[in-house]
Amino acid sequence: MKNTIIGFIFFLSLFSVSSNAQVARGNYLLGGNLNLHYHSRLSSGTMLFQFNPNIGYFVGNKLALGINGSVNGSINKNFKSSNYMLSPYARYYFAIKENAALFTQLNAGVQFSKSIYSDSNHHTLDPYIGLGVGHTYFINKHIGLETQLYADNAFGEFNLGFGVGLQFYLGKKK
Repeated sequence: MKNTIIGFIFFLSLFSVSSNAQVARGNYLLGGNLNLHYHSRLSSGTMLFQFNPNIGYFVGNKLALGINGSVNGSINKNFKSSNYMLSPYARYYFAIKENAALFTQLNAGVQFSKSIYSDSNHHTLDPYIGLGVGHTYFINKHIGLETQLYADNAFGEFNLGFGVGLQFYLGKKK
């Protein structure tokens, strides 16, 4: 397993020779994604929505540190829930082309959940950890369209997911 990880890191480093001005030290990262889901098998159909904003700062070339947030909720005829998460994150980019990069991201924080059922209310505060890998396509020098595969422990369950988002890279004029 250790050799596999070292091999993967070496493989990615082969692609990190080009320079992406968007991920340079001193720049800011601002963005997020919006998800809407309908689960027909959950309690007579459940509508779920989620908004995930983020802000970060490139403390070094290709390394951003920041804060992720998440606001999501679900509703059906038997219950409704609201969930909030706040987590610091670290994201590292591996340039593969002048207009594209791979990244990996680790975040950990806390999440608050409030559920209202027809006969009771329930509140929880839980730890959160997530790991993701993704691809960013730089539309221009300030905007990146990204896809991400992730795993997390949101709300006490192991989750795998796929997300699409938009990031804005704001920095110093040269």
